[in-house]
Amino acid sequence: MVKKFEKHDISRDSVVTQTILNEYSKLPISCRQFEEGVRESANEKGITVIVDNFRASNTMLALLEVDAEVVPVETSEEAERYDGFIKMGEEKRDFSKFDYDNSPMLIVDNPDIFAKKSVVIRTTNGTRGIKKAIGSKEILIGSFRNLTRVVNYCEEQIREGIPVSFVAMGSLHISRIEDVYGAKMMYYKLIKKVGFSDDNEELNSDDNPWNRDWKSEIIDQIPVNGLDGSDRMYSMELDASDILPKYSIKTGKLVKID
Repeated sequence: MVKKFEKHDISRDSVVTQTILNEYSKLPISCRQFEEGVRESANEKGITVIVDNFRASNTMLALLEVDAEVVPVETSEEAERYDGFIKMGEEKRDFSKFDYDNSPMLIVDNPDIFAKKSVVIRTTNGTRGIKKAIGSKEILIGSFRNLTRVVNYCEEQIREGIPVSFVAMGSLHISRIEDVYGAKMMYYKLIKKVGFSDDNEELNSDDNPWNRDWKSEIIDQIPVNGLDGSDRMYSMELDASDILPKYSIKTGKLVKID
């Protein structure tokens, strides 16, 4: 029987800061959080799924959708060393060191700029999480847009005895509702597929975002107007992509899993 998440207060003031507890770190399917969660997952030598919905995961996904060569890096200084590459990203919301903001809609609206080009990308949480996950058997990029693709692949790994951890990256050790919900939705979908919950109590719990109007709750907490509004709406399109990005430790690039 898989242990249940602790029930959380879901009032307006608490949703953004609810946490995923480390007590789930010993499960073959688990949710973790922040860089600590990434390191714990890497130590298990299993599958680490980086979930950074607004916006890193979906920017990298959008780049692969236009067949760009994508190199995630940990620091802006490292990005500067890639001569001839398009530099995309931010450092604590500062975009001055990069050619372009890490906006998925920028790629969607201007595919010719990025299609089949070489792009180095750095974000405050997402790409740094990838680097911290080195040591994992595989490092995947997950979001709402490729959620089912991620879960289907992870099902194969679980059935081979490989542990899976969905890591909600948050923002500088602040829980973000979109990452927490994304990681939990992958977790609950996967335990249902593999039959790890032997009754319906866990799957039917209020902790499960599938049982709530998850998109409206996210919008209520993080408005979709303003600078990032279109990015956020795009990033919440469920199962809009069948691409599954994997970080290749050998080449330092993202590749598509067939």
